[in-house]
Amino acid sequence: TRENTIQVVKSTVPVLAEYGTRIVQTFYVILFQRFPAVKSLFNMDRQRGGSTKVEGVPSQVAALTRAIYSYAEHIDQLDVIMPVVERICHKHVSRGVAAPHYDAVGECLLAAMTEVLGDAATEEVMTAWAEAYTFLAGVFIATEKKSRPTCPKGWLLDMVDMKCEL
Repeated sequence: TRENTIQVVKSTVPVLAEYGTRIVQTFYVILFQRFPAVKSLFNMDRQRGGSTKVEGVPSQVAALTRAIYSYAEHIDQLDVIMPVVERICHKHVSRGVAAPHYDAVGECLLAAMTEVLGDAATEEVMTAWAEAYTFLAGVFIATEKKSRPTCPKGWLLDMVDMKCEL
């Protein structure tokens, strides 16, 4: 049930506090191994850290770690995380993220959780996270669809300026 999913995901908040960064680091390794084409959607300097590190962690890893933790913490209060979701969606649209990418991300995120958490990644925990991810991916896809202009036939969308051009 939805209530059980919420309860189980919320119960993982302390685990995410301890292992979230490792999960996200492992996630990116798996994602780029399984789906190398998605690298073009990322600012790789933020991936490697370059000059953009947060407490010694590449800023992209830190940002996704915080986002996952916040979602787990507020899974039953979507209004709390929607401002962050909307900011992320704006970035996704500008980088060319599309609905099919969410399947790859979900697959790799769940694989990373399973790998990092080992025996703690029980069937109950992983089922709840799969359901929670699928729900949130739907929210992202719907939000991105609203913010992505629809161009007339024959026109192209300029992904930088978010305008239709001939």
